[in-house]
Amino acid sequence: MPSSDTLHGLIAAEQNAIRLFDLIEQRQILKPGQTEEQATQAIFDLARTEMGVQRYWHKRIVRSGPNSVLPYDHNPPDRVIQEDDIAWIDLGPVFAERTAEGEIEFEADVGRTYVFGGDERKHRLKSDTEQAWHRCAEAFRANPLITGAELFALACELARQSGWQFGNRIAGHLVDAFPHVKWHGSDDVQYICAENPHPLRSMRNGKHRFWILEMHFVDEERQMGSFFEQLFVDGPASA
Repeated sequence: MPSSDTLHGLIAAEQNAIRLFDLIEQRQILKPGQTEEQATQAIFDLARTEMGVQRYWHKRIVRSGPNSVLPYDHNPPDRVIQEDDIAWIDLGPVFAERTAEGEIEFEADVGRTYVFGGDERKHRLKSDTEQAWHRCAEAFRANPLITGAELFALACELARQSGWQFGNRIAGHLVDAFPHVKWHGSDDVQYICAENPHPLRSMRNGKHRFWILEMHFVDEERQMGSFFEQLFVDGPASA
């Protein structure tokens, strides 16, 4: 598949995922008083009935309060979202898009944080996380040879400068036609992490690579975390 078709499909899939987040906000799917599991099920039902989503390439995540500190690979106990909470959602829906080769499924991966109440530190954590995402995306566009290790180091440094900790061992990963692991494998070169010394723009198995950038900043002392994630590419920043 030409790389232009892949990029077009990934951008279209992300736009659909962002529309799903718009629906989540409009319908107030995420709110205090419900459990994380209840919110996850409500999101699943909304995505299926309103957008026809049948498949996700990774588990759906809603994390709040102390659970928001934990990275993707943890599975904490269910928790009731509180009135003054911070919570984030991480979704990886798969959308079918029309290409020159016919209908192909593409992966989206979008994460957003929500703050309930007026806690200024939680609002600053959310804002700092989003600003760091844009600064890392700018660094990627400015340096054609930037490596996974270099971009990960920048993400960690931006967290430190803002008074937070970086909450994961990765700051992003590959994304592609579903399933991306079929095209790219599953080793460290498909992650933005300290163990990836390769330029992010380098090809693998003869294919261009496209990346999801994810920021997870945490306050370990107050047990709260913020998450922002989406596709990043050359050219103007995404949303």
